[in-house]
Amino acid sequence: MPALRLHQGSLGARLVIAPSLTDRRAWLEWRRGGIGASDAAAIAGLDPFKGAMSIWLDKTHRLPLDDDDAEYRRWGNLLEPAIAEEFEKRTGLHVTGRGELVEHPEHKWMRSTIDGFVCESGEPWPSYPALGALEIKTVAGFKSKDWAEQVPDHFQLQVQHQLAVTGLQHAWLAVLFGGQRMEIRELERDEELIDSLLELEDAFWTKHVLADVPPSSDGYEATTEDLRRAFAGGGGETVILPSEAETLIAQRAEAKDVMKAAEKSCAEAEQALMALLGDAEIGLRDGRPRVTWKRFERSTIDLETFRNQHPLLAAQLTVKSSYRRFSVVGGKEETST
Repeated sequence: MPALRLHQGSLGARLVIAPSLTDRRAWLEWRRGGIGASDAAAIAGLDPFKGAMSIWLDKTHRLPLDDDDAEYRRWGNLLEPAIAEEFEKRTGLHVTGRGELVEHPEHKWMRSTIDGFVCESGEPWPSYPALGALEIKTVAGFKSKDWAEQVPDHFQLQVQHQLAVTGLQHAWLAVLFGGQRMEIRELERDEELIDSLLELEDAFWTKHVLADVPPSSDGYEATTEDLRRAFAGGGGETVILPSEAETLIAQRAEAKDVMKAAEKSCAEAEQALMALLGDAEIGLRDGRPRVTWKRFERSTIDLETFRNQHPLLAAQLTVKSSYRRFSVVGGKEETST
């Protein structure tokens, strides 16, 4: 892990860890040791993709250290320098201190990787005062509508977290939509929001991470997948469940009944529409297509015949995998694979 450096200047006294561009795993370990800006919205329940449970599983080392360099992340990293350069051209400002790893001076668990500090001069930060932080985003083109009126809430929380860590008053967001159109947004420090965020994150870190107590479940699909990854091995025989487990089992059974009723209602509507269409492939309303029932063809392999005619080859090509199957025992048996 790179050595800590203490900077005193326009940002006040704060600990900064020298960036290591060649050791991604060390950066992941550092990020796991605290709450980062990208964790803020999930902890607050405003991240559209993941919840606090996933953050807890990661911070308590129950998930494998994620060093996957996915395609989207790779292109994001490749495009960042170009976006920062274009930001400089459009604003006449300078971006420096890119990739600095910053910790809050009082709450060491509050951390952030800064895409850049914005300065009037080209002098390297921290020798020259920073006007604010720069956050660089690459966003799919179809998501630009989410940015039409304001910066989405989960990104606002991410930026306010960064401002809390750095002590800065202002932030710029350089957003590239669909790899073709760039917009620059600005956000001011919101002290009231930062106070609430700090309280929320402190409670999460103290009451859940340090105390090793899971937060409330959140229903995200990503949470289910992370729980499966965290506890993939199984092997433990029994555990004594607390009394609230019966409430959760009843909640699950009630939700299953509601889902079945909804699925039946959906099927009834589809069946009625199919009857209205008959042999037609397109149903019109006010001259516009509203329902389609089109014919498609696909080719599949008859696996049973293949195994019977080529048993040795089928055995060679068979891949075994293991998984844990969740079941509720007693009453109406329900299973989740």
